[in-house]
Amino acid sequence: MPKGSLEAELPEAVEADFTRERVMTMQSTEERLASTSNGYVYVAAGILLLLLAIGLLALRPVGLMVPLVVLAFLLMIWCLAGLYMLQPNQAALLLLFGSYRGTDRERGLRWANPFYSKSKISVRFLRYIEDERFDMLPAAVYLRGFLHEYARGVGLEPRGTAEAYLSRVPPVD
Repeated sequence: MPKGSLEAELPEAVEADFTRERVMTMQSTEERLASTSNGYVYVAAGILLLLLAIGLLALRPVGLMVPLVVLAFLLMIWCLAGLYMLQPNQAALLLLFGSYRGTDRERGLRWANPFYSKSKISVRFLRYIEDERFDMLPAAVYLRGFLHEYARGVGLEPRGTAEAYLSRVPPVD
């Protein structure tokens, strides 16, 4: 898409909401690979930490063993809280307090920082949106939700982005 063509395609009501800098930001947003890990390693670590904490509790901890039990429980929660599953043709947008941190496309059990919010998106629908294959997209209500989620993930204004895209989708007969 040539530079500036996005501005020309926005409806007048939505165009008022976008400044020139926002449009430039929209065009310069690029996907980054997120740093994630194999989730099975963290499942094993979480189980081992749980067993360690239970074992220490069975010994009736006193003194310095109490903080060790608490630490083992906290580390177990850390290991298990960052787990998520990705199916084939699915990607996860990872955000840290609203800031885009990357996209994970590896399928299977994955682990990322538990403070990341993980929004799963269908790669197939994303391709349909980018290629403007309107006939392959779901109903408008589902598409609007998908567009909101994706726009939020890459740092765009969700409502304006969804309205701008949906104005280009031909009405269903």
